[in-house]
Amino acid sequence: MKALQLMDLGGPSSLVLQDVDEPTGMDALFADRDDPVVIDVTAAGVAFPELLQTYGKYQHSAAVPFVPGGEVAGIVRSAAASTGLRRGDRADRRCPRRHAPN
Repeated sequence: MKALQLMDLGGPSSLVLQDVDEPTGMDALFADRDDPVVIDVTAAGVAFPELLQTYGKYQHSAAVPFVPGGEVAGIVRSAAASTGLRRGDRADRRCPRRHAPN
């Protein structure tokens, strides 16, 4: 899959489109949840705090490389039964933290 990763703290111009490993319901992205959802993202929100993070000027920093953005919308690829979502459903979700794919 592709992801825009921030490679250094140089602002949005430091974003690079990269090939990254696809997440699964069992990877670190969902390690703290018992209701994982994998969404094929068609839209992502990047707000002012994430913009500040790209310069390293926000109080909550993330180690580079990371994928900025905290809200996503798209099509459910897989979901735990407890979520009430099924493959093919349209969904949005607030991401609890940044995913730094390998």
